[in-house]
Amino acid sequence: MNVSRGIGTGGTIGRAMAGTIAGTAAAARRRLSGADAIARALRAGRPVQRVFVRAGSTSPEIRQLVSLCAERGVPVRHASARELLRLSASDAHAAPHAVPHAAPHAAPHAEAPSGARQPPAGREPSGTREAPGTREVKGTPEAAIPAPNTPAPDTPEPDIPAPATPEPDPSDEMLALEGLAPDAPLDAVLRAPGPVWLLTGVAYPGNAGFAIRTAEVSGAAGIAVDADFDHAGRRQALRTSMRADRLFPVRFAAAHEVVAGALAAGRDVIGIEDAGDASPWDVDLTGPVLFVVGGEARGISPATLARCTRVVRIPMPGFIPSYNLQAAVAIVAGEHLRQSSGLAGGRAGR
Repeated sequence: MNVSRGIGTGGTIGRAMAGTIAGTAAAARRRLSGADAIARALRAGRPVQRVFVRAGSTSPEIRQLVSLCAERGVPVRHASARELLRLSASDAHAAPHAVPHAAPHAAPHAEAPSGARQPPAGREPSGTREAPGTREVKGTPEAAIPAPNTPAPDTPEPDIPAPATPEPDPSDEMLALEGLAPDAPLDAVLRAPGPVWLLTGVAYPGNAGFAIRTAEVSGAAGIAVDADFDHAGRRQALRTSMRADRLFPVRFAAAHEVVAGALAAGRDVIGIEDAGDASPWDVDLTGPVLFVVGGEARGISPATLARCTRVVRIPMPGFIPSYNLQAAVAIVAGEHLRQSSGLAGGRAGR
């Protein structure tokens, strides 16, 4: 991020031609859950790219769905319950059930006053005593247990049957990814809904891989990489991305080709560079956009920067002159998500 000249406050191209993207038949990338939702998408001919089902399940819904996928030529992957849970995690599903992690049965303690001396780890604060007839056993809950020689109560415990193990909900056993095929050509990616990223001049495959992963996680339509990687370097970048190329399009292409295609598709081209005249949170990022991020040493080239319709600058109050590549991608991707969600204070909601 070393380029030192700024660009004007463009952005009218993308807004004037937004219909080029909005009018396309391409579906936005999204996650489908449950047999009914996935089956409806398949029967409607929507672009379902991959279906995940729980390995070992005997659910008839899963068997029917697997048969339907075979008819439509959609690949099915059998995944563990843990992997399905990880893949299904999202703000919409997890937030209402999120609870702070705490040690089981841990009793709350009053916060010590500032400057108060804390007891050594593993020792009770002075002034605490065991209840009569009880003792503490290391590794057991804090609930009191009988001390030695304490008579057992006379009242017999009721015969309570163990609760039955609930049957798994079939809707939790099936997930699908809808959107562009991972091998979609560049022009299709640039005309699809959602942001697209361009990494240009990247020197290290590992950095590119982390940025690719961030773009996929944040819901981008795809990403293009303009870098002098040989075959081994490209493989390393894709491995570092956790093989995100299996889930969304990752294209290796020249920067000038990507920028020209983005402008033709009606996208704003927003460079992320220290020559920017505004912060990402001061610019509307919610429209069709191609985000351009330069390499570790030289940033975005002057030729590419000259074609950007807007350049933003991430504040850097520290002394080191630039963020790592994937950090810059994450900051802007997060701001794009914030604005697109319509959260209070975001430009999308103003």
